[in-house]
Amino acid sequence: MYTREDAKEIKPNPEIYLRVMEELGVTAEECLVFEDSLIGIEAAKNAGIESVAVYDPYSDAEREQINALADYQVQNYTELL
Repeated sequence: MYTREDAKEIKPNPEIYLRVMEELGVTAEECLVFEDSLIGIEAAKNAGIESVAVYDPYSDAEREQINALADYQVQNYTELL
């Protein structure tokens, strides 16, 4: 698990995603990011990773932008089952 403190640059900079991919030895094409904020979706896109926007009422003001940028949208993790 990585947190904001593990990266020099914060989202939407893709540093944290690039670091994780490097450490795991995987490519962006092998990853899928789940995010609930616009800057999180932007960071995933900046890293070249497909993204899933998970609904969060705190992000409602940016909902249209989030949904336009994300590759997929879910209301909650139960939908994935």
